Amino acid sequence: MNETSIEEFLNIIISNMDEKNGITTTEIYNLFPNINNKTISWRLYKLVQEKKLFRNGHGNYTIKAKDNNLSMGYDYMSIVSKKIYNESFNYGYNFYISGIDSLAGELLHIPENYPVIVVVEKDDINNFAEILSDLGLFVITEKNKKLIEYSYIKKEIDVLILKGKRNDLSIDNIAIKEKAFIDLYYAVTRLNYPFSIQELKKTYENLNRNKSITKTKMKQAAQDLIISTEISWLLELDKFSKNTKEFMYNMLGD
Repeated sequence: MNETSIEEFLNIIISNMDEKNGITTTEIYNLFPNINNKTISWRLYKLVQEKKLFRNGHGNYTIKAKDNNLSMGYDYMSIVSKKIYNESFNYGYNFYISGIDSLAGELLHIPENYPVIVVVEKDDINNFAEILSDLGLFVITEKNKKLIEYSYIKKEIDVLILKGKRNDLSIDNIAIKEKAFIDLYYAVTRLNYPFSIQELKKTYENLNRNKSITKTKMKQAAQDLIISTEISWLLELDKFSKNTKEFMYNMLGD
């Protein structure tokens, strides 16, 4: 497409857009049956970066500003994350970048080096890991998570791959903030990911303070990793009385 056709592309989308709900990616694909879906996705990404289109919390394209729960996008990702993001489009897998890269603006401190969290469907993990390894990246999955226990290995890890099905919790292959936090929480609490519990706590508090997350999306993200019970508890923590919290603290101490 040349620049003129890009404008035509945008105008066709806008003319078919519902004023209230916007337009879905599938609906956009159907508007352009003679254009490859990957090409359409890249054009949509470019229009979002140019702020000619926005994505709302439901994943639809609109001409209104974004919701707070969307990540700050590609420009704020690390160099390694951008490399993974760019290369992964060549292989046709469903994937998205999550964790720290999707939480820019919410973290009080971003580590200088950290494993990029990538979410891929379970059946594709091994092939996807092989692709990233061929790019010269040190990749681990939950199957070889014991490697993180060794400090001399942990600092060399480039990528952590997690399984996930909920692609609706990502926009332009970047996790929304609820999913990004849940994946980071899971990595820290289950896989010894190099991000402190104190920083995780501050990140959660910041997300709440900025009204960047919703309980519904948090619960949906938790279901993807089968940690719904503890996340539901976390979301209701502020409703517990002082005595309830003290009781729970003592029970955990035992």
